[in-house]
Amino acid sequence: MNSNLITMITICRNAETTIAHTIKSVKNQQFRRLEYIVIDGASTDSTVNIVRSFGKSIDKLVSEPDNGIADAFNKGIAQASGSIIGFINADDQMLPGSLNKVASMFDRYPEIEVLHGDIFLYDCDKFVKQIAPPYRWWYPWRLVLFNHPATFVRRNVYERLGSFDTSYRYSMDDELYLRWVQSGVIVRYLPEPLVRMQTGGASGINTTQVFIEKRRALLAHGYPYLLVELQFICRFAVQVIAIMQSKWRMFSSSRMDSCHSISTFERHSQQGIDINCPSCSNPTSEVLYRYLYRDQFSYIYHCRPCSLEFLRPLPLTQIEERQMDSIDDAELFSSGLFQSLHKKLVIAPEISRVQKLLGRSDYSMLDVGCGTGWISKIWADSGARVTGLEPSAARAAVARKRGIRVLSCYAEELDDDEKYDLIVIRHVVEHLEDPKVILRGFVSRLNTNGVLLIVVPNH
Repeated sequence: MNSNLITMITICRNAETTIAHTIKSVKNQQFRRLEYIVIDGASTDSTVNIVRSFGKSIDKLVSEPDNGIADAFNKGIAQASGSIIGFINADDQMLPGSLNKVASMFDRYPEIEVLHGDIFLYDCDKFVKQIAPPYRWWYPWRLVLFNHPATFVRRNVYERLGSFDTSYRYSMDDELYLRWVQSGVIVRYLPEPLVRMQTGGASGINTTQVFIEKRRALLAHGYPYLLVELQFICRFAVQVIAIMQSKWRMFSSSRMDSCHSISTFERHSQQGIDINCPSCSNPTSEVLYRYLYRDQFSYIYHCRPCSLEFLRPLPLTQIEERQMDSIDDAELFSSGLFQSLHKKLVIAPEISRVQKLLGRSDYSMLDVGCGTGWISKIWADSGARVTGLEPSAARAAVARKRGIRVLSCYAEELDDDEKYDLIVIRHVVEHLEDPKVILRGFVSRLNTNGVLLIVVPNH
């Protein structure tokens, strides 16, 4: 007999295409001692109406704005009445009989505090693989420490050790797992698949931030610094290889897969409309590739006179705008071994070259798109009087804490006549629709014999 009440929690926002499948997978578990809670982040589509259509199958529905994934998880825990709590996300589905297996394990082994199992990974309706947890935390080819969608936790563990840390945007589950391990929580593994999970999701799309937060969590819980840094580097190497393989498959394919498509390339030999090249201004209509990003088509043009390849129109979405405010993304190389290597191999040669051109180390500098200011700080430490230009208020605030003077606006909004000996434009030009206009404006802000340093990612 199953003596434990299990609470299942689904967090969602604008999940109208998938939420019904998730709810049905929970409803069809044929497990009697079940409480089901849905935490919705103030959806603007029909998600809430779909949830309400299931009537009494949903015990509690909360629909209100939240402060991210961890905050939504914590709201669900606060609403839960069960002695065992599990999460099933709005893109995922529980496999038949999963709750009976989980309840049986907790009844048979009452000392278990956390139980986790395997997942079936799917890409739309295509089975990809079965994922078991890694045997070692430092395996660089594994993104997760355990399968959170297939994890069930006694309520008293949350009461004793706390819920999800809201300072983590994506790896809050890994931080919590490390907290459990460090605190001696009894964790057991059930070698059976419990959940069907879709590829993608917030963690799958934002792997860079996931790596950064995972490194932060490991270091915070006392794991060896050198091994953590080595794992971090290896993870990026594995990711680069995967991206190269993915791009090769996309470029060599003649079809586009539209199922849950985030971004897809296809060869495109048809002529486009005449576009003036942003480099030489010559008109061109030669299109090499078509690029789909969240239902918006852009085209990669080729200019024969100057050989430039450029994308038009530039895809600007709400997601990209939010990423510009991401602190984790801007802090990617700001500490540890990566910071040391980047400073030595990239920034130091730039500083040396500029000092030779200007003939001194004490000069005024405008750092365009300075982000959180960690690179600006390196220039300042070399003797430069640095002013940063950063439109993101969140990133500008971090830069100011590093002692950098920051103008928090876009280049077009600069209203002073201040001039500089050096203007650095790092990874900005490639995002501009008409870079020549912006560059002319910056050239006018240079002192006599001043230097304009432009850094782009493909050079």
